[in-house]
Amino acid sequence: SPCIDNVLPVIWVNFKAKLEQERDVVLRWSTSEEINTLRYVIERSVNGVDFEPIATVKASGHADSYLYKDNDVSAGTYYYRLREEDWDGKYEYSSLETISVNQALSVSVSPNPNNGYFTVQVNGFEEQVSIRVHDMLGALVYDKENSKERTIAVQLNTLSVGMYILSVTGGNASVIQKIIVE
Repeated sequence: SPCIDNVLPVIWVNFKAKLEQERDVVLRWSTSEEINTLRYVIERSVNGVDFEPIATVKASGHADSYLYKDNDVSAGTYYYRLREEDWDGKYEYSSLETISVNQALSVSVSPNPNNGYFTVQVNGFEEQVSIRVHDMLGALVYDKENSKERTIAVQLNTLSVGMYILSVTGGNASVIQKIIVE
């Protein structure tokens, strides 16, 4: 006769984490079978070693799909896993999912309006950034790639009077501002 102890309590189809709207981590998982499954404990870690439970989702008891949203997480790297718990106290873990949430990027330009000389101040963001200035027709007039500087002096004294678009990007964050040259 078959050994019942060898039956897996849950058969995982998938477990995925996805960043939505810059600060929400959406966890989705599905199963093709759940035998004796009580619940799923969602665990999170900031170092990949020490996990803490953040939520519990009741198991349906049959093949199903699940969703949990970890709202408004701070900047950093997070590790997620599921602990499937049985009615008899046994448990097993899902695979590990990793998500990096970028820091908030804020940019100030001064002076604005200016005469083609201005300073770009990058705040609240530690990664490298790229800074570009385009004219209103879309032509690139300034480009600085992969800068770690937080205060960047921009000298565009050859620009005509008018409005320009400054874009600062880093990771999956970007800020766009209008610049006026008088």
